[in-house]
Amino acid sequence: MEPDTSEFYSDFVAQVAELRNDTKTADFTIACGPDVYKVHKLVLRLHSKFFARLFKNDFQEARENRITLADDFRRPVGGMIDYFYRFNYYFTRDFYCNNDSEEEAASRECEPRTGQDECMPSELHAHAYMYNLAEKYDIPGLKKLAKYKFATSADWLLYRASDGWHRYEDEKVFTRHAKEFLDVIPYVYKNSAPNDTTLRESIVKVWRGRATELKDVVKKEQWAELLEKCPEMGVDMIMGLGAEDEDCEKEVSK
Repeated sequence: MEPDTSEFYSDFVAQVAELRNDTKTADFTIACGPDVYKVHKLVLRLHSKFFARLFKNDFQEARENRITLADDFRRPVGGMIDYFYRFNYYFTRDFYCNNDSEEEAASRECEPRTGQDECMPSELHAHAYMYNLAEKYDIPGLKKLAKYKFATSADWLLYRASDGWHRYEDEKVFTRHAKEFLDVIPYVYKNSAPNDTTLRESIVKVWRGRATELKDVVKKEQWAELLEKCPEMGVDMIMGLGAEDEDCEKEVSK
């Protein structure tokens, strides 16, 4: 009988996480604004094809053992570093529950507050930015995680926005949750890579999944304004309906 390796895997992940603050064995530096991270080339290479190519081809950054990410925002870069070592990232404390730990805040429905960076007016924006950051530095695992967090956060927002009791109990909260979802859509359509429709598909799927409840949430004027800003979304919606019909036909033919 083969041994259960899950415990060994957990131990390995825990030891990798410990390297996050181990500056003595670090052999590379990532700088972003005033933030400086002492990291390990091997860890970066295993996660990121960008860094793997950087080290393999002996670029200047590899020779100097330092790279400056001048075009990226601080907080998401910190989240990327967290993912390298902990296989996860948390932005919840940037928007919720000032006194909670990140894990506690992530598990609670607390009221949002403002994020730290311009790219993070909301948690949903933050996950979208993380997805694009993962695309930029070719980090497949982080892309999958950011996609999951984006879709989960979007669905939660629309659930809160369309929940009748919550809506009439606090109209301001209702409006904010709906607006947060609507505001991220132009960002996604403007900043997604040309051949990457992943987050666009998530938006369409989440929207259509709660279409009935959203009839009273998104007014016709808002819908028209959104389509004016993002005409591709209308196409995506129609294509999504076509895909759903094909899935139904396949189920019937089984």
